[in-house]
Amino acid sequence: MTNAIDPVGSNHIDDTGDQYVTMIVADQLFGIPVIDVHDVLSVRKTTPVPLAPDEVAGALNLRGRIVTVVDVRTRLGLPPPETGAPMQCASSLNTKASPTV
Repeated sequence: MTNAIDPVGSNHIDDTGDQYVTMIVADQLFGIPVIDVHDVLSVRKTTPVPLAPDEVAGALNLRGRIVTVVDVRTRLGLPPPETGAPMQCASSLNTKASPTV
């Protein structure tokens, strides 16, 4: 059973020609449209966020921007990974609320 997120953030193309950054979480394939992805990062040290929901794993400084780190497994209601299984990939998404640099 795969417990980590796909370390390379694979790029897949669907039948319509749209591209997705994909990851595997608990043997399930998930994809985010490439157009919405700002960065794909290796795991970094995060700072805890007091009183945040359980799925918020913390925050990190990404080139001067504070970015919220969400634990996808917790958000999806999945059990935690096996002890020692690394979280391998993170992505920063473009949203309409945040300005594009």
